[in-house]
Amino acid sequence: RTAAGPDRGLAAVSCAAAATDWWFMGASAVSGRRDLLVLSNPLSVKATLNITAWTPTGPLTPAAGQAVQLQPGVRVALSLAGLFSAQAALAVHVSATEGKVTAAIRDAESVTIRGATVPRGFDWIPAVPAPATVVVIPGVPSGASIERTLSVLAPAGGGTATVEVLGKDGAYRPVALPSVPLPAGRVAVLDV
Repeated sequence: RTAAGPDRGLAAVSCAAAATDWWFMGASAVSGRRDLLVLSNPLSVKATLNITAWTPTGPLTPAAGQAVQLQPGVRVALSLAGLFSAQAALAVHVSATEGKVTAAIRDAESVTIRGATVPRGFDWIPAVPAPATVVVIPGVPSGASIERTLSVLAPAGGGTATVEVLGKDGAYRPVALPSVPLPAGRVAVLDV
């Protein structure tokens, strides 16, 4: 919770146990977004991390994101713009080679109106399951006025995916998405 300033408001993300592997979809490092990768080491041993991202053009492994040291009891917030400058549609992977951490992405957005930067608010991007052949995304809102996108990634090899919606009347495949090409190592963003 932030009581004052441009990011005032309330946002929450569930607490998770420390782990060695974290995946995030939907982050960004473009102008107007201030996404921070928040890492915490709640344990009594040092953690060493590697941070990698995938974009629509391929993988990125910045030197500043490799062998990141996080001492016991320490929390840091790393700017995704600092790690992955001007990249949109990021899939971010945090991998601990030593120790364990908790991770989340704080997503803040702003717009420019008449030359002034105006904050639009912030929220948390929670971790998602590691890449798999079947993924269920619960709680997708319905309604024509809601913008919905789906970001997909096949980090190691390409292929094709199908999208199936489980609605109140049963399962169906959207006509506009009969099959989705998954280029190897590239994020694809789909309007659903």
